[in-house]
Amino acid sequence: MKRLVCLAVLLIAAAVFVSGYGVTRAVTYQSYYVGEGETLWEIASEHMVEQDKTRDVRELIHDIAEYNGLHGKTLQAGQKIIIPLEKEVKK
Repeated sequence: MKRLVCLAVLLIAAAVFVSGYGVTRAVTYQSYYVGEGETLWEIASEHMVEQDKTRDVRELIHDIAEYNGLHGKTLQAGQKIIIPLEKEVKK
Protein backbone atom coordinates (compact mmCIF):
# COMPACT_ATOMS: atom_id res chain seq x y z
CA MET A 1 0.00 0.00 0.00
CA LYS A 2 2.88 2.40 0.81
CA ARG A 3 4.36 1.74 -2.62
CA LEU A 4 1.08 2.57 -4.30
CA VAL A 5 0.78 5.85 -2.36
CA CYS A 6 4.40 6.78 -3.16
CA LEU A 7 3.83 5.97 -6.83
CA ALA A 8 0.68 8.10 -6.91
CA VAL A 9 2.49 11.03 -5.29
CA LEU A 10 5.36 10.74 -7.77
CA LEU A 11 2.98 10.63 -10.73
CA ILE A 12 1.11 13.71 -9.52
CA ALA A 13 4.38 15.58 -8.93
CA ALA A 14 5.60 14.63 -12.42
CA ALA A 15 2.34 15.78 -14.00
CA VAL A 16 2.53 19.15 -12.24
CA PHE A 17 6.19 19.57 -13.22
CA VAL A 18 5.58 18.71 -16.87
CA SER A 19 2.52 20.95 -17.12
CA GLY A 20 4.53 23.94 -15.89
CA TYR A 21 1.73 25.17 -13.67
CA GLY A 22 -0.20 26.54 -16.65
CA VAL A 23 2.70 28.61 -17.97
CA THR A 24 4.69 28.26 -21.18
CA ARG A 25 7.56 30.25 -22.64
CA ALA A 26 7.27 32.25 -25.84
CA VAL A 27 10.42 33.26 -27.69
CA THR A 28 10.56 36.33 -29.91
CA TYR A 29 13.56 37.36 -32.00
CA GLN A 30 14.81 40.91 -32.46
CA SER A 31 17.44 42.12 -34.90
CA TYR A 32 20.07 44.37 -33.38
CA TYR A 33 23.03 46.22 -34.89
CA VAL A 34 26.07 46.39 -32.63
CA GLY A 35 27.36 49.87 -31.82
CA GLU A 36 31.00 50.90 -31.53
CA GLY A 37 32.57 49.33 -28.41
CA GLU A 38 29.39 47.56 -27.25
CA THR A 39 29.66 44.30 -25.34
CA LEU A 40 27.25 41.41 -25.05
CA TRP A 41 26.75 42.37 -21.41
CA GLU A 42 25.62 45.89 -22.38
CA ILE A 43 23.35 44.64 -25.15
CA ALA A 44 21.75 41.98 -22.96
CA SER A 45 21.30 44.45 -20.09
CA GLU A 46 19.45 46.87 -22.41
CA HIS A 47 17.04 44.10 -23.42
CA MET A 48 16.34 42.71 -19.94
CA VAL A 49 13.21 44.89 -19.61
CA GLU A 50 11.70 42.89 -22.50
CA GLN A 51 12.73 39.63 -20.87
CA ASP A 52 10.99 37.40 -18.34
CA LYS A 53 11.72 38.77 -14.86
CA THR A 54 12.89 35.39 -13.54
CA ARG A 55 15.82 35.24 -15.93
CA ASP A 56 19.30 36.53 -15.26
CA VAL A 57 21.27 38.73 -17.67
CA ARG A 58 23.89 35.96 -17.92
CA GLU A 59 21.28 33.60 -19.36
CA LEU A 60 20.40 36.13 -22.04
CA ILE A 61 24.10 36.67 -22.84
CA HIS A 62 24.49 32.91 -23.28
CA ASP A 63 21.39 32.70 -25.50
CA ILE A 64 22.57 35.59 -27.72
CA ALA A 65 26.06 34.10 -28.06
CA GLU A 66 24.73 30.63 -28.82
CA TYR A 67 22.08 31.76 -31.33
CA ASN A 68 24.61 33.92 -33.21
CA GLY A 69 27.64 31.60 -32.91
CA LEU A 70 29.59 34.21 -30.94
CA HIS A 71 31.38 32.07 -28.36
CA GLY A 72 34.97 33.30 -28.22
CA LYS A 73 34.40 35.92 -30.92
CA THR A 74 34.62 39.70 -30.72
CA LEU A 75 31.63 41.83 -31.68
CA GLN A 76 32.17 44.27 -34.54
CA ALA A 77 30.47 47.67 -34.89
CA GLY A 78 27.66 47.38 -37.42
CA GLN A 79 27.39 43.61 -36.98
CA LYS A 80 23.81 42.36 -37.06
CA ILE A 81 22.87 39.93 -34.31
CA ILE A 82 19.60 38.30 -33.33
CA ILE A 83 18.40 38.61 -29.73
CA PRO A 84 16.18 35.72 -28.59
CA LEU A 85 13.84 37.04 -25.88
CA GLU A 86 11.83 34.72 -23.62
CA LYS A 87 8.63 35.59 -21.82
CA GLU A 88 6.30 33.45 -19.77
CA VAL A 89 2.82 33.19 -21.25
CA LYS A 90 -0.16 31.72 -19.41
CA LYS A 91 -1.72 28.75 -21.19
